[in-house]
Amino acid sequence: MCDHWLRTNAAEESVSALEMASQSLSNVKKDLYQWKWAIPALHSSLQGFMVMALEGSNGLNCLKDKVADEWLARYRAGEYEKLDLDIFTLIIRN
Repeated sequence: MCDHWLRTNAAEESVSALEMASQSLSNVKKDLYQWKWAIPALHSSLQGFMVMALEGSNGLNCLKDKVADEWLARYRAGEYEKLDLDIFTLIIRN
């Protein structure tokens, strides 16, 4: 059994994606195909930074309203479950 796991967090993911975008954009003159990797990397980085900025201290602000309400009710009852992020375009509208 493997004891090695990749552990990460939102800040590491966002910075890493931004670095990947920079690396891809640096290579666009040599290889135009690098745009294919730069665009999703920029999207991933932007989404990560936006979630960190908007999530609030309890992390519930980026969840769908129904999911956040249900999670909070369960939390108050002593039950816990995995959080499910809302759709990115809906997060930034709030």
